[in-house]
Amino acid sequence: MNHPLPRDIRQVCSAGTNKLQGREEYFHQKFQVDNSILEGMGSDKPWFRCCLVHKEALSRLGIPSQLDMADLRLRPDQGNAFR
Repeated sequence: MNHPLPRDIRQVCSAGTNKLQGREEYFHQKFQVDNSILEGMGSDKPWFRCCLVHKEALSRLGIPSQLDMADLRLRPDQGNAFR
């Protein structure tokens, strides 16, 4: 039986996803390191881990998510700062 995510978790994760989609400059400033994307999932990057948790939660509920790991990798054609 599926239960909705607790309200506080939903709000925090939605804020993280919105920042990722709508405030790219914020993420560029927060993630200016030249490591693999998985190394950015440490405890000092809760905003990034929250987006992944949100994506996983949506996936388990059968809701497609626009947040894709490929979008977080360096894409020179779009000037993305993720590396």
